[in-house]
Amino acid sequence: MSDAKALDADDYDEMWSRLEDFLHFNPGARQRRKLVLRALRRHAPRATTVLDVGCGLGEMVSFLSDELPRARFTGMDFSPGAIESCGRRWPNHQWAVADVLTDALPAPYDAVVCSELLEHLDEPETALARIAASLEPGGTIVVTVPNGKVFATERAVGHVRHPSLAMLHAWFDSAALDVVEARRWGWPGYLALKYAANIDAERALTAFGSGAYSWPKRRANDLAYAVVRAGSLPDHARGPQAVVVGRRRPV
Repeated sequence: MSDAKALDADDYDEMWSRLEDFLHFNPGARQRRKLVLRALRRHAPRATTVLDVGCGLGEMVSFLSDELPRARFTGMDFSPGAIESCGRRWPNHQWAVADVLTDALPAPYDAVVCSELLEHLDEPETALARIAASLEPGGTIVVTVPNGKVFATERAVGHVRHPSLAMLHAWFDSAALDVVEARRWGWPGYLALKYAANIDAERALTAFGSGAYSWPKRRANDLAYAVVRAGSLPDHARGPQAVVVGRRRPV
């Protein structure tokens, strides 16, 4: 757990402005996109409307729309800078600026993706309940959050706390969501990468957490991703990446 406080929209405007290559090439981010795609294909194969809450710079929407061409996507974030960038890069999708804790959310959707958002919030349970209300009855939500230790590299990008699977199950129940799948990916390979990056967190953030990647940095991330994928079990109690899929109960 952590005593950190959530960042505000200005903080995220600044952060997103320098994280484009990190989000595209980082091994964890790349694998999360595949985990979300797998969950949608398994639990919401007929979804035609999908909302990505906390979409950041739009990498998830871009990836999923290539893989699920029959669906229409909307990305939402409370960073105006991020949404402006998304609209410029991918004008064929819908984009909206909104704070999940205070603003009315677009609705209803067949499926909602909430990837790497709840750990950034001071009131994650409230946020999840509001996000769940964006679903059609019977609709599917895919949530990813880090699990276990909050590393220094994660505190630097606004992680407040990492909820346990037990906490997530309780939050889903309070939000009228039935859990249909819960797994923890990334042991031991991805967990080892996190520990390695935090041997010198400041150096890792300077080298890989800002700005455009050179060719060697891109290849280093490609290699790390290949090693992490090969060296991580699909589900293990110590996996640092939680993926929970829920279905909204009938009204």
